[in-house]
Amino acid sequence: MNSKFLLFLLIILVLGGFILWGKTMISEPEEPETIDQAIPVEEIPENRFENVQISYFGKENRFKFESDFEEIVQQTDIELNYKGLNALLKDQGRVVQKLSTPEGWLITDKGMIQLVGPVTMMNEDLELFLNRVDIDLNQGNFVASGSVEITADDYQIQAERMSSDLDLKQIHLSGRPRLTLKKDG
Repeated sequence: MNSKFLLFLLIILVLGGFILWGKTMISEPEEPETIDQAIPVEEIPENRFENVQISYFGKENRFKFESDFEEIVQQTDIELNYKGLNALLKDQGRVVQKLSTPEGWLITDKGMIQLVGPVTMMNEDLELFLNRVDIDLNQGNFVASGSVEITADDYQIQAERMSSDLDLKQIHLSGRPRLTLKKDG
């Protein structure tokens, strides 16, 4: 009986030794401290980009939206938060509108572009100040909503909603449009 007890104790000691040895083998070795580890590194999210140029096209590549951003943050596959947008709307290579806005949201999907934020659009004759613009590069038109203000040399128009072709040749205003004529001198 005494030999069974000693055999049992020996088995316990051997198993205990293997378990202890296994734990020391599994633990990861400590890395030596280096100078690089002491310097804090600012992590830049992978979805944030600065000084970016992006172009969007309609179905037949007739209409094009060429944009420059100071900074963009990609929220989803089709949604960007941006700062400092300057863009050109082109019809077969000819610039029909210039757009700019300090910041806002850009949503793109299948030739549709939605700009949310204070947006300025301008061509040779008119300057538009808009809260939200939905641009259809497939059809070559846009809808503006929220607050719409159109300024020309001799008049100003305010409305709540506007739809137009990109050339501003066929404009439709709704939501209490108001025309103000400017007086000379």
